[in-house]
Amino acid sequence: MSAENPYSPPSATVQDAPATPDSRGFLPQGRKVDAGRGVAWITEAFSMVFAQLGTWVLLWLVMFVIMFILGVIPLLGVVSNVLMPVFTAGVIFAAARQDAGERVEVGDLFAGFREKFGPLALAGLLFLVAAVVIGGGIALILGLTVLGSVMAGGASAVARNIGIILLAFPLILVVLLAIYSLIWFAPALILRHDFQPVDAMKASFHVTLRNWPAVLVYGLVATVVVIIAAIPFGLGLLVAGPALLVSFYTAYRDLFLES
Repeated sequence: MSAENPYSPPSATVQDAPATPDSRGFLPQGRKVDAGRGVAWITEAFSMVFAQLGTWVLLWLVMFVIMFILGVIPLLGVVSNVLMPVFTAGVIFAAARQDAGERVEVGDLFAGFREKFGPLALAGLLFLVAAVVIGGGIALILGLTVLGSVMAGGASAVARNIGIILLAFPLILVVLLAIYSLIWFAPALILRHDFQPVDAMKASFHVTLRNWPAVLVYGLVATVVVIIAAIPFGLGLLVAGPALLVSFYTAYRDLFLES
């Protein structure tokens, strides 16, 4: 006779579910990190790309060709700007799959078209409007300043005001970065956490502003990476391009997910 108790509860060997990025906990308000993390976002992205290099290069090339074609066709340039968050969401989707131990597929690039296309495209449209209104406003002010100088005193007046005009460029750069911060993390928040476009853009702006030292370091390092990658006939961009795209994910993971 078996010594097993027929009335005992069933037992089974249960394995822990594999940790996924979302299982680490989502931080809706984000968190503040050290400035040095701006470098880590890029180095971690390169590590991810090298781990599945062929697929990431092909994915980046497909995205580059699509955006290039849309950009050179009259009237479709606007469409390319609206679709950029949709493609970025695909990159986020692919990187998250890799982070969970899966293989990246080129088709992952179109995940944003299959999921949350409306909110992602709306975020792209809102970003485009903000860029045109704010950027156009600044350009108009500078143009009127130069025109007023010419009308008031000719070329000599322009020369006297050139210092003021040059000082405006750092301000323009800051404004442009502020505009871009609206869209940086929005695709990840919309795709993975069901944020509405405006809420996602607000959260993206807030977290970017809160971590401006890390963002500044990231921007400087990314600029150096692009310059170096472009030196050998641009061939380095085949690796740097995908890595900088994946850095959107590594930055989001660092700022919005628990370790």
